[in-house]
Amino acid sequence: EHLIKAVAAIFVAEMFTAPIVQALFIPGIIKMHIIAPRCKHQEGMNQCFTGARWELGERYTNMMKVLFLCFFFSALFPGAFALSALLLLIHFEMDKFCLMRVW
Repeated sequence: EHLIKAVAAIFVAEMFTAPIVQALFIPGIIKMHIIAPRCKHQEGMNQCFTGARWELGERYTNMMKVLFLCFFFSALFPGAFALSALLLLIHFEMDKFCLMRVW
């Protein structure tokens, strides 16, 4: 019983923490709103408005982590399939948003 609650907590934590941290992009906000207005030259300001590095391997790693958790705990927690589908949808939408707006 406790194991099922712990597995569900892992899925819920993965569902909210990673996309929120990814969408906030705190270093970019600091560069754009605090550092960029204080730059002396246009080149420095342009550098402050460049996006973060985007790694396809990191995106695939996050997706494989979710799938591994789903398949590993599916015998104990059949709801893992539904949570994994929801989690992959959330990650897809957040990646799409970040690709167009943040990165």
